[in-house]
Amino acid sequence: MTPAGRPDALPVWLAAASRITRRINAIFLAVSGALAAAIMLVILQDVVRRYAFNDPSAWVLDICSFMLVYLFFLALAPALEAGSHVSVDLFRQLVPQRYRRGVLLLGGALTVAFGAILWRMLLNDTIEAFADDNPFPASTIPMKMKYIWVIGPVGVAQFVLTALVLLAMGARETDG
Repeated sequence: MTPAGRPDALPVWLAAASRITRRINAIFLAVSGALAAAIMLVILQDVVRRYAFNDPSAWVLDICSFMLVYLFFLALAPALEAGSHVSVDLFRQLVPQRYRRGVLLLGGALTVAFGAILWRMLLNDTIEAFADDNPFPASTIPMKMKYIWVIGPVGVAQFVLTALVLLAMGARETDG
C-alpha cells in the first residue's frame, strides 16, 4: 500500500520500518559513541594512575572489555545502515551493468542470512548463559556472563532488521 497519487512513494509498511530502524540505529550509535568515550576515559585514568602515582587499576581491562562487547554489537546496525561495513567495490566494475543490481540484492540477501544465523547462535549462547548464571571467568569484576552475552542477540537482531529494510528498499529500486 502506497500513499494515494504517489506511485514512487515507499509503501507505508516500508517507510514505517525504515523510520523505526533509523531511530533505533541513532540510539544505538549514540550509546556506542558514549561507550567509546567511556573506554577512552577509563584507560586514560588508568594511564595517569599507573605512571603518575604508581597505582594501576586492576579492573580497567575487564570493564573496557565488557564495554567493548556492547560497543561492537550496538554499532553493527548503524554501520550497516551507513554503508560502513566491509564491501568488495573492487569487483563492481567487472560485473556488467545489467547484473549489478542483482549482485547487490544477492549481497543483501546473504547479509540477512548471515545475520540470522549469527543471531540464532548468539541467542543459544545467551540462553545458556542465563540458565547457568555463572560469573565471568578470570575477571576481577564479579560480573555474571548473562549480562555480557545479552547484548549480542539484541544488537544482531537490529542488524538483521536493518539489513531486511535495506534489502526491501534495494529490491523496490529494481522495480521502479
